Amino acid sequence: MVGGIGVAVVDMNDELVFELSKGFSGTEQQMDNDFVEMKALAEGLDVALMLDLGRPIIVTDNPFLHEYMTRPKHPVAANLATLSAQIILLVREITETHAHLVASRDVKFAFELSRKAIALQVNRSAGNSNAENMSESCTICLEDTHVDQMFLITGCQHRYCFSCMSKHVHFKLLLGILPKCPYDNCNSDLKLDSCQNFLTPELFDLMRLRVREASIPAAEKIYCPYPRCSTLLSITELQGRSVGSSSNDPELEIAKTCPRCNGMFCISCKVPWHSDMSCDDYKRLNPYPWNEEKKLKSLATENLWRQCPNCNHMVSLAGGCNHIFCRYYST
Repeated sequence: MVGGIGVAVVDMNDELVFELSKGFSGTEQQMDNDFVEMKALAEGLDVALMLDLGRPIIVTDNPFLHEYMTRPKHPVAANLATLSAQIILLVREITETHAHLVASRDVKFAFELSRKAIALQVNRSAGNSNAENMSESCTICLEDTHVDQMFLITGCQHRYCFSCMSKHVHFKLLLGILPKCPYDNCNSDLKLDSCQNFLTPELFDLMRLRVREASIPAAEKIYCPYPRCSTLLSITELQGRSVGSSSNDPELEIAKTCPRCNGMFCISCKVPWHSDMSCDDYKRLNPYPWNEEKKLKSLATENLWRQCPNCNHMVSLAGGCNHIFCRYYST
């Protein structure tokens, strides 16, 4: 089955200033009407970013697409989830968007472009060139992609184009979630090293941090107390970094050195090293050792935030019942 989309950018006088048409192929189940409409929306938002259109007005004759854009947290089917995540990322990059539902005659440019894209895709599918044997269709965007630009998830053998994988990983990382295979209900892990093929250096570093966070049990996590560092550390890994590891002084056994900034800190009090007093004395004299912590607790009280008892992250109730799900501890 083949399909096509058309994106037209017009000015206030209804003059065409930019056009885009794309054809694609897939199964009937993949290419339902809602998918095609959302695919067109994603391409249109991508064009808006490319042209630096600060406040684009999105015009569509499709009620589903209009409702999706105007209703916050509009539910989508499972086969649209990854595409929806891409759209959310694009919308975040745009200053402001507005959507209007219009008659079909008012989207004549886009309609004609989609017809041309379908005709071109039909002719392409009817051919049988060697070039086609070197490409395959990504099941997320349904675009024909060269095999060198397809990413294989070794645990499940699902394959997606680099562009869709990059957007999928980016969206999950923004939510503080370690990305997995985007296929619905598939929980295959993504190997960090292989993701370097399609991630920017910044996203790769962020994913490496998420992988490390996930590898450390909640009870083992501790952060360097120096504000300019705040590196995530493991209590077990720190056992061999005691300042007094060759000393018989038990007090020095709790003095640790951060492997990143080399700052000394107390693993019991979770503060920079208090060399002139014991932990009991320090805690008695400093029940609230950091002004920043006081401010955070005050802000948490004001906004009805709660602290996860397992990982100590602050969590808030977004809506629904009073049960709060901590995405960091995943319980």
